[in-house]
Amino acid sequence: MSFKPFLTASRFTVGGYRGDVVGSKTWGETHVYGSSSGGGGYINNGSGHLSSPSMTVSSTVVTRNTLFLKLPNGREEKISYVGSFGTRDGHEVSAIFVSFDGDTSGYLLRLENHSTGEIDEFPSSITKVIPWYWRLRQFGLCAAVVALLFMQLPGAMTGEVVLAVCLLAAILCWPLLVIERRRVRKAVLANARQEPERLVKAAQGTQPREAAPAGSLLKAHAQ
Repeated sequence: MSFKPFLTASRFTVGGYRGDVVGSKTWGETHVYGSSSGGGGYINNGSGHLSSPSMTVSSTVVTRNTLFLKLPNGREEKISYVGSFGTRDGHEVSAIFVSFDGDTSGYLLRLENHSTGEIDEFPSSITKVIPWYWRLRQFGLCAAVVALLFMQLPGAMTGEVVLAVCLLAAILCWPLLVIERRRVRKAVLANARQEPERLVKAAQGTQPREAAPAGSLLKAHAQ
């Protein structure tokens, strides 16, 4: 694989399925969280005071869904996701997934109910598919370039100055990488929004398509 240090939309692959819903299931999972604070005190020679800690309990409900799509070729695909995206049997739905750099696993990126017009997108999936080592490499490359530019300035480069330059380079690179990722996210989402129409053309035989994403893509977002 050739060395390509920059993050571009071409490094991401979008693909998915478009078909009719032939079965669906929705259920909720309740997660309970608790925390305590306060409490304690002292006793000295038989006198003093003790106080009991206060307890705070909170809970959240996660809505999980599973639906089955029947594709134009007759095959059925299982789609799992989290959220309130609604369907019923007979609705035409497209599910679009995203993977990075040719990886066979990824995350659910977009759901569209073509019968009702409802759309649900998961932009965070674009960030999730980027491997941690690739992010670290990108950050290190950016910081090195900025540091080299600062080192071209006249003046003696002591150890303290070099360290300060490296820290300043890291601080400057962070917002640059955030801006770059936002730009790439926008481009990948735009590509994903065009995918349902490409799937229709592929089913009609008017536009060739590569194989659909591996089955591991279908469960990633719900995990």
